[in-house]
Amino acid sequence: MDEMQSRGACDDADGRALVDVLGELAGLTVRLVECAGEKLAAIRRADSEALQTCVANEMKTLDAVLAAERKRDAIVARVAQRLQQPAMRRASMTSLAEKFSEPLRSAIHARCMGLRQAAENLQRRNRVAAEVARGLQSHVRAIFGKLAKAGQDATTYAGNGRMRHADKQLVIDALG
Repeated sequence: MDEMQSRGACDDADGRALVDVLGELAGLTVRLVECAGEKLAAIRRADSEALQTCVANEMKTLDAVLAAERKRDAIVARVAQRLQQPAMRRASMTSLAEKFSEPLRSAIHARCMGLRQAAENLQRRNRVAAEVARGLQSHVRAIFGKLAKAGQDATTYAGNGRMRHADKQLVIDALG
């Protein structure tokens, strides 16, 4: 296939649909970034109810992402079939964009860039949330460790070499 046939050989309707679904995916990814921020705030406040709400909202958004990815995959399959290039089904969106004429090519590139930036923001947010969650988990483990020791007699030796029992630890001591 020569340059003229491969470039701009794709249907404009497919290009517009691809631009739309990439925009939808970018918007949903931004929503996931917001969910991650809300989840982080809930973790920091130790607000389990808010955390459950965040997780439920995140799950709904992820369902929408899955549906949008299916739409994108269908469009990509249709384009690959029209081009008679099955390998295009696995090609990057940047490579696929080159198969469209302007202004669709530029619009696809722009949507891909927006989606990439949103995905990078989401990745950063999720790393921070994971670090905070690990810190909280470590703190909770330490509390449970202290609680497990609370109420146990601590045996020590007096100055005369005889055993003596120290005061019991109380739950309030474990919690500070």
